[in-house]
Amino acid sequence: MRSRFHSPVARCLPASHRQHLHIPVWRDGSRSHGKSIQESIVNRRIHNKQSAALTIAALCVVLPAVMMARPQQGASQTDAQEADETFQARCSTCHAEHGEGSDVGASLNVPDLRSAEVQRNNDSQLRQIIKNGRGNMPAFGRDFSDRQIDRILQLIRSFASPSSQEAQAQTPSP
Repeated sequence: MRSRFHSPVARCLPASHRQHLHIPVWRDGSRSHGKSIQESIVNRRIHNKQSAALTIAALCVVLPAVMMARPQQGASQTDAQEADETFQARCSTCHAEHGEGSDVGASLNVPDLRSAEVQRNNDSQLRQIIKNGRGNMPAFGRDFSDRQIDRILQLIRSFASPSSQEAQAQTPSP
């Protein structure tokens, strides 16, 4: 019995292309569908290009529709969760879970993030403290992106007690 790919053209093709050729060669040398191997290769390439073009066109139509339909609240929820996870992993050792300060933080004189004293600082001041550190607090400018720092800043603002929120509202932000 002859090999499926006994023709000189088929033998010149790499194995990865041969597996896509589904052209049985019969004992008498005829091929199914009356096509030569070269015609089949050309037809398969045309079909692959057409399929790729249709897939790209479908993605161009569907992807923007999906992105517009995505609720914005879900995105902010993810950002808030990311900020909380970062805070718990990197900040809560000294600042505790909700910014009140832990035993370790008390030994280092860490301020209560919920206090009016901290909340009175404007966003750029708190951003600088997070980036560059202050006192016993290490600098996190190299560890956190600006986006992460902004999210952590929003989280710190959410720790505010009602009296410190009033103080923050009275302090103008540049």
